[in-house]
Amino acid sequence: MWPVSLLLIFGVSYLLLNQFNKETTYVIQQVDENGALLKPQTYRSGHVWRNVNYKTNISGYQLTNTSEKLPQRFGFTNETVKLTYQVKNKQQAKNQVKNAKYLGAGYAILTANTVDGFQQDDPNGRINNLRLATSNDGVNWKMVSANYPENYVRDPTPIRIKNKLVVLYTGGILTTTDLNKWTNTAYDFDNSRLKLQYVVSPDMFYDANESLNIVFAATPLNKTNSHLYVTSFSKKRINTGKQVHKITGLKMAASLSDPHIEYNNGNYYLWALNTKNQHLEYYKSTQPYSGYRKLKSVNSLAVNMLGPSVLKVKNQYRLTFNMLNSAEATVSVPYTIKVNNLNKMKVTAKHMQGLEIPTQINSIGYEPQK
Repeated sequence: MWPVSLLLIFGVSYLLLNQFNKETTYVIQQVDENGALLKPQTYRSGHVWRNVNYKTNISGYQLTNTSEKLPQRFGFTNETVKLTYQVKNKQQAKNQVKNAKYLGAGYAILTANTVDGFQQDDPNGRINNLRLATSNDGVNWKMVSANYPENYVRDPTPIRIKNKLVVLYTGGILTTTDLNKWTNTAYDFDNSRLKLQYVVSPDMFYDANESLNIVFAATPLNKTNSHLYVTSFSKKRINTGKQVHKITGLKMAASLSDPHIEYNNGNYYLWALNTKNQHLEYYKSTQPYSGYRKLKSVNSLAVNMLGPSVLKVKNQYRLTFNMLNSAEATVSVPYTIKVNNLNKMKVTAKHMQGLEIPTQINSIGYEPQK
């Protein structure tokens, strides 16, 4: 018969062996000082006492002194570890935004896995955070290290107004003076007559009088088709005007979204997505919200688009968009196509180039150019 002490030794050894063979999981959340995710939530699994092997470095940021520490080895229990980062040089980030010739904004999908260059946007728990980028030539872009708002952001468009940075997005108007503290304001236009459900893909443009306007898509209550609308924008109030105009014209697609308007030499040029087939529709008018006629329907790319926007660089225009994989409802890295003549826009796959931006962001909106 086995001595009791020996049985205890075997029993304890067996339990310890089971524990050390057990696989535990660490959920790693890397956030800025506002609590906004900087990278997608990461999972690391391993046997007890094995090395975690996870690089915590994020360009432009450093771990705060009060941040949780990521264990070097896996323990006996599953854990969620939140790593908090601060901007390395806040003044440098402010100067980067202040002095840049071109300013862009997009959103990062932080609840997605990337497969073959595409990101899956999880509709059940999506987190899409604001990202800012600057450029001095309109070609090469640099990301802005900031404490971003912890808001769900889609389709943002930025503008600098005196000492403020203003970002329009689907949920409202974000404002900051220091890239740290943000305020969120609702759109102030009169919706009593139109009864629009919500603002989608807001964009800004200057009209013939160099007044600032917003163009956006929206679906009226109890309707299914999305239409385009224009309203004024006050730099003093940092909000919209009260009156909203529906965009009208000949041969307008039944349902449009993701609009962009560019004024040039007495004409307004409108780009928008046909929501029925994701093709790009292109229109022209002498008025900002009426009299549009179709110039082209772009379906020659053999790809579907998301978030088209246009940046004027000297005498050239750069059409930027993300390629949409409709079968998987996913988006890819942004692409750009040079447009030399607004009246004879040529958009073909052979002219597509990857946008020179150091991270994967979607629906890039540009600060409007006069």
